[in-house]
Amino acid sequence: MQINVVMTRESLKTSINQFLEENHLIFFYEDATRKLHISTHIVDDMFNTRDFMIYIGNEQVYKDRILSLDRRPTSTDKIDFIYLYAELYPNEIKITDTVFSWNTKSASAGKNGKLLKAFFDKKFHKGMQSADERYSSLNKSLLQYYWSDDITRFSDKIFNTGGVVKITPMSK
Repeated sequence: MQINVVMTRESLKTSINQFLEENHLIFFYEDATRKLHISTHIVDDMFNTRDFMIYIGNEQVYKDRILSLDRRPTSTDKIDFIYLYAELYPNEIKITDTVFSWNTKSASAGKNGKLLKAFFDKKFHKGMQSADERYSSLNKSLLQYYWSDDITRFSDKIFNTGGVVKITPMSK
């Protein structure tokens, strides 16, 4: 399952921290030296200058599935977690595409994914569209994108991946 969201960095940080706190979850990530880090909240310096990749889930599952390994975790080891990827551009306020994905065959990831979807359904708007009507197939996928109120200030800077086709939020 996958959720795409367009939001500012501040909104990303605030939303993820709120989701983690409300659901008593943690996230972990691997730094450039391949060392694992675990936390319950995102701080500014974690993702201001680079793309952002974390795994969200239950702390006990993390201890059982990841910490117990005597090697670097593989994607198969991380199947019980929601994967978050945010493509960030230095010195930009906005985030063009934040992707949350999880494996629905994992009970843990599936449960947390349902909680995440309910969180976005409650707190964000759904539906974006291409400014150019010729992109009807793109518009079908953009209907599933979530967006936060704060991106409307940057509507002149929101593009789909690749920066070619301008996209806009659908009316509230």
